[in-house]
Amino acid sequence: MLREQSQLIVRLHKLLDMGLTAAAFVGAYFLKKDLLPLQWRGLTTDPNYYIVLLMVVIIWYMTFDAFNLYGSYRRQGLGTVLWNALKAVSVGILILVLFLYLLKIENVSRLMLGLFYLLNLSVLFAGKTIVYKALAHYRRQGFNFRNVLIVGSRERAKDVIRAIGDRIGAGFKVVGCVDVDRQAIGQGVASGIKVMGAVEDLGHILTTQTVDELIFAMPLKKIPQADLHIAMAEKLGVAVRIIPDWQRRWTQLFGQPERANKL
Repeated sequence: MLREQSQLIVRLHKLLDMGLTAAAFVGAYFLKKDLLPLQWRGLTTDPNYYIVLLMVVIIWYMTFDAFNLYGSYRRQGLGTVLWNALKAVSVGILILVLFLYLLKIENVSRLMLGLFYLLNLSVLFAGKTIVYKALAHYRRQGFNFRNVLIVGSRERAKDVIRAIGDRIGAGFKVVGCVDVDRQAIGQGVASGIKVMGAVEDLGHILTTQTVDELIFAMPLKKIPQADLHIAMAEKLGVAVRIIPDWQRRWTQLFGQPERANKL
């Protein structure tokens, strides 16, 4: 269900971006044609700007995907989202100009393209800021969370729990931990999170409870049959993440703390 909702959100997001891009193009067209000061106003009837708009939609659609504009906002700061949009639009303009040259479509107003570039960035920045803030607010209210189960209960697990707690707006919620030591069941780990089972109970936990992500926060060599547990989780559609033994870069998993993401 969560995956279907995520796919629907991505489709709606793409539709919004394409709509804003088309609106920016039409706005730039009428600005250049009718609203600029007289010395800059006016457009020729050639070329056919409908064809140029179609090219824009196709090129922008591909560049937006290429620059990961629809990756999960859970692990990205707003600054990263807007920077990716800036790069995508800038590359899109370059590709458009190249295709206009190769297809010998002449007399396209450079001023109009410049206006389109600025309008496109403006509406996309506004749209993405609104979407980003709305999703963060939505998650803070307890909706659209991804439930996380952590393998491990020591320092790495505690660090992951704290990192998730610092990023409540990202929409992650730790449901518990599992440990290789069955005697640790019931013990507290951090922030009220407890060990809810042993590693050998993973199959039962994943099939009876809602778990969206499984994070291994301990060396795999210390987990009996770790590869089988990973394969089982992936077969069940649970995302698997492994904290490297040699570094603790929690921000790669959950993004920078919210206070560092403000522009």
